[in-house]
Amino acid sequence: MATRLSPLWPVRGWVWAWGLLALALAGACQPSGQTTTKPNAVVMDTVTIQQALAEAETWLQLPGVAGVAQGEQAGQPCLVVLATVPPDSLAGKIPATFRGFPVTFQNLGGPAQAQ
Repeated sequence: MATRLSPLWPVRGWVWAWGLLALALAGACQPSGQTTTKPNAVVMDTVTIQQALAEAETWLQLPGVAGVAQGEQAGQPCLVVLATVPPDSLAGKIPATFRGFPVTFQNLGGPAQAQ
């Protein structure tokens, strides 16, 4: 006894194929690791602020840089460079943005001294 196929099986196959294609494209349009909860939020690179901070710790080797911390600017995360020298003396050594995050300076007012 032969199995009889429904006359609609080719149509059903195309519906499945188009459905899978639509799902695949919808997933491709959503960047992985990038989610925002605020309507006006800036989408950063896939690097997290913690990863950017870890990379920015190399700035501690520069004379006048006492620390690097996480801050907030306009409701978004930023990197804060704790400096013992005026920020303009670090121009060209530390970028204005790093890995998609703005960089700000906080002048500590003088050389850091261990206590």
